[in-house]
Amino acid sequence: MGDQYYNWDGVVALLMLERFAGLRFSVLEAEQVFVVRDWLPPKWNSLNVSVPVTVGGKLSWVDVAIARTPAGGKTASVRNNPLEHINVDVWLEGKQLDKASPPSFNVSETDRVGWSLSQAAKAVVATVSVK
Repeated sequence: MGDQYYNWDGVVALLMLERFAGLRFSVLEAEQVFVVRDWLPPKWNSLNVSVPVTVGGKLSWVDVAIARTPAGGKTASVRNNPLEHINVDVWLEGKQLDKASPPSFNVSETDRVGWSLSQAAKAVVATVSVK
């Protein structure tokens, strides 16, 4: 009965989305960004979520998937993003970067590979290989 009034379920779900997938977004006109900052727990193989984002009165479901590759790397994908920018940061978990794609990546932190893309792509699939 308390959930009807206080929406505790929503609070718990939001914390998990922000922690494990690092999801956050801004629909403000000046920002318009969808961010994925991977923190996939080491014992998990994958994480898939769909996030409702409303821009200009139109609802879109942004699909986010983070998965481990057989070689020990990761793939992070964002699909159906209605916002102008997508930022994806993949956590290397202490491993050394071997390759990353798409080629426009940056390594701004010692344990992360990141991409900042404009709306030219409504979707991105970022793949990281480690040594």
